[in-house]
Amino acid sequence: MTNLTRSSFQAHPFHLVSPSPWPLNTSISLLSLTLSAVLTFHSFSGALTVLGMSLISIDSINPFELPLLNTVLLLSSGVTVTYAHHSLIQGNRSGALYGLVYTIILAVIFTAFQGVEYTVSSFTISDGTYASCFYFGTGFHGLHVMIGTAFLAVGL
Repeated sequence: MTNLTRSSFQAHPFHLVSPSPWPLNTSISLLSLTLSAVLTFHSFSGALTVLGMSLISIDSINPFELPLLNTVLLLSSGVTVTYAHHSLIQGNRSGALYGLVYTIILAVIFTAFQGVEYTVSSFTISDGTYASCFYFGTGFHGLHVMIGTAFLAVGL
């Protein structure tokens, strides 16, 4: 008779399940979801560039005024959220809180300026393909910023 003990067929004192295909499937699914979102927004950005080259009846917004300020606000919020993240990793709670508060303030200012940009623009969503692409791209980006702001506010 053979003496079968746990150590003869198991090299560790705990139970491991067999490898599952789900982590790989989930990774591939999330990668394809992210890639499709990037390609969708890239196509709308490219459409705005191409359609903006031949504007006849639409006065487009000067990119060096309010859109440039919004870009600076977004880049600044990226810096402050990165500071908050590094402070959190280093255990600096007050630095993380200040970074998150500044990020939320910058995001709220960006959202307000985006609303101002919508009200002062000379075209509406029904004024053609350029206007539709403009409002789709900036609208979903604004929604993304608002959802991120809400998540950061909850995380405070």
